[in-house]
Amino acid sequence: EQHQIIKELDGYTEIILGAKKVANNYIPTIKCECSSVFSIEDIAEIKPSKVEISDIPNGTLVSFVPMASLNTFNAEFSVNEERKIEDVKSGFTYFRDNDILLAKITPCFENGKAGIARNLKNGIGFGSTEYIVIRANTDIVYPEWIFYHINTPEFINGGKSHMTGTAGQQRIDINYVKQYQIPVPSLKEQRTILDRIDAEKKLIASSKELIRIFEKKISDKINDIWNN
Repeated sequence: EQHQIIKELDGYTEIILGAKKVANNYIPTIKCECSSVFSIEDIAEIKPSKVEISDIPNGTLVSFVPMASLNTFNAEFSVNEERKIEDVKSGFTYFRDNDILLAKITPCFENGKAGIARNLKNGIGFGSTEYIVIRANTDIVYPEWIFYHINTPEFINGGKSHMTGTAGQQRIDINYVKQYQIPVPSLKEQRTILDRIDAEKKLIASSKELIRIFEKKISDKINDIWNN
């Protein structure tokens, strides 16, 4: 009976380890043979001006996104906090829906902290002063296209030699971000590649669900043994 229980638990563990290997090692990659190459500052606005929101009345609720809300190597993040616009507009970084947030301070930059703002209260957000905000020119490029190019080991490793400031408080030079070049095919080709990445991410989500299910199976089995 012990042998059968151990065999069962070992089977669950192998499934978990396999799913973790898939989930933990996946980073979206873009392979694109394209002759059109642009620097980011040519296809996006860097650090949009707060002048855009100068006529929004005090008392308007907006989203607030602290650095802790951003994930690593994942465009999605939860937006849970709201504040009145007068309480945040003078001391925090401004952004809107579909803007890309890039952590500029060490170690957040090196850890791949970045995201795309979505579902903001009234379409407006504020957050850490340690964000670089990138607003894609959507006539040319999808926000996700830029995100997947700057949220890669290649971009991050290249940026390590463009850090400024003292140890422990170093920040990525914004000119490195502005001048970083990426291939930009047609919007149609971008969409095709981004749809493939979305399909891959669904498989990764399935792997994470497998981990949850089989970790619970192990827990339930051990509880049954102790209760019997």
